[in-house]
Amino acid sequence: MKTFLLPALFTLLMLGPSQAMDKQLSDVDLAAKGKAATVLVEIGQSLGFASAFCVDDRGFYITNFHVVQASGTTVNLILSPGEKAQKRVVAKVIRQDQDFDLALLKTEDTTKLIPIKLGTEESLMETAEVIVFGFPFGKDLALNPGEYPSISVNKGHVTALRKKEGTLSRIQIDAVVNPGNSGGPVLDKNGELVGVIVSGIVGAGAVNFAIPVSHVKKFLSKPAIAFTLPTLTAVTLGDMLEFKATLAASPLSNETYALELLINGQSQPERRFDMKPVGGVYSVKAVPLPGKKDAGVRLSATFADGQISGVVGDLEFIVGARSIKLGEAATIKPGANGLVVQNNGQTLEGPVRKLDAVPIKIGVQTLTVNLCSATEIVVSGMEASVELTFTVIAKSAGKEVARTDGKVEFGGAVSPPSVVTAGPKPALGSSKSSGIASLEELIEGRFVRPAITGTRSTYLKVLSTSGDYIGQGKRYEYDSKVMDFKPAEGLVSVHVDNWRLEIAPGKGRILKVGEYENAKRYPFNDTMPGINFSGNGRGANAIDGKFVIWEFVIQGGKVTNLAIDFIQRSESKTAAPLVGMLRYNSNFK
Repeated sequence: MKTFLLPALFTLLMLGPSQAMDKQLSDVDLAAKGKAATVLVEIGQSLGFASAFCVDDRGFYITNFHVVQASGTTVNLILSPGEKAQKRVVAKVIRQDQDFDLALLKTEDTTKLIPIKLGTEESLMETAEVIVFGFPFGKDLALNPGEYPSISVNKGHVTALRKKEGTLSRIQIDAVVNPGNSGGPVLDKNGELVGVIVSGIVGAGAVNFAIPVSHVKKFLSKPAIAFTLPTLTAVTLGDMLEFKATLAASPLSNETYALELLINGQSQPERRFDMKPVGGVYSVKAVPLPGKKDAGVRLSATFADGQISGVVGDLEFIVGARSIKLGEAATIKPGANGLVVQNNGQTLEGPVRKLDAVPIKIGVQTLTVNLCSATEIVVSGMEASVELTFTVIAKSAGKEVARTDGKVEFGGAVSPPSVVTAGPKPALGSSKSSGIASLEELIEGRFVRPAITGTRSTYLKVLSTSGDYIGQGKRYEYDSKVMDFKPAEGLVSVHVDNWRLEIAPGKGRILKVGEYENAKRYPFNDTMPGINFSGNGRGANAIDGKFVIWEFVIQGGKVTNLAIDFIQRSESKTAAPLVGMLRYNSNFK
């Protein structure tokens, strides 16, 4: 039995039959009400479709988290598709909740919006009639190529109330829904919302599931905070940096809010900073870790006849005509034609100098080493491990109403300039130190650290072995010209040639440099890492895999450089592997 998520959105609207009959609407009025509030969601350039519905005439719409998680910060909404009044508007994704599988959208176009009233499931019972509104199969039902389809309306009934520990978790209905329906409204006989369709069971007939409206109310009851950390490295932790956050107010409330930044960690007293709103963005300047400006760094240097690792001061050296500190570098290739990859993803080329007599602390002794004769130097971070937690709190009338936080860790591995909430195994320690990175090495189950070049590239290379159902034993290679690439801290998503690759951390975490084992099929991976390469009509019920992130650089809240190798086995750990190498503006070969 296969379960499917409906990669579009649609909503259930229903109320219990015990409510007063004089409140019930005619079928004509119900259809008009649901159609007026339901919109088609277009993800990217027609990469996927869903449904959504208006919950507030200020431009707020509800859809599913699983629909927008790979869409970036915006989606397109098609209002009145197929009608003369059809209009295409851009909506921002202002809030997401993976546990509820809900997302809140906001558009600035508020012309003649008709919201749906949130109902209740308290008196909901089996056999209650419901009406589902949405856009099954997305554009496929349009009469002409390139056009948008008219809305579909289907009647059905509640067939089960699925509970967890006595609390309603899912509403089972027999109304006909299909991929593309996730998110639109379904009305009960009174025209009020009672749920949001989220999934169904393939081959089981009309067995589909909706998120109860009580979950929607909880989701909307509090403001949502989006928190962007500045670039944090071993060098910048001691600098005055700007922290920014935005706040999406609840459409159910007209409260005003104040935001506060809290910094905790390293046995220091908690520090609090008021964040000031300017143009819709709250910001404050603060030093993440006072007194750590000149902290030492750990490095590992490889020579023709051996390797040495230890701690050095954050000294300056020269690349070409530029002077930089060791803490600013991720990797260094010394020599007359030297190459340095910085923590921000930028590269410097030229002769490497002033590393010919570097004191390296190894345990209780210190050795002076000529690093200019090394073949490669990897700078891993600070001498002592650092763990800081940054929290943004929203208050209304002096009381806390919402918070979000992130943890940053440094020490013992390459630390990317991003926020992490949990750490995988360090990529350097888990990979081979010799060999050539290739798809063939991945088939053998080995992650080999790629060489660093002076040229940046973007590509996806996949090799399927004999017996692998998804790739059919073939090789696939694509470059940046044909790839639709959406990298983010919570999900790396690639669409190309009807294939879909998704790499994700476990629930409540974000991606960083390191090796991730025991990866499961995304988006059903829960707290485990997630992976999914599928498409062209082929997929798997279960996936066992692993992947390693060699490079993951974030600037201005966006991923600018990325290098990932992955191994995927479908249905069992012993199945034939499918392997791949993904690069995005990366120096890693």
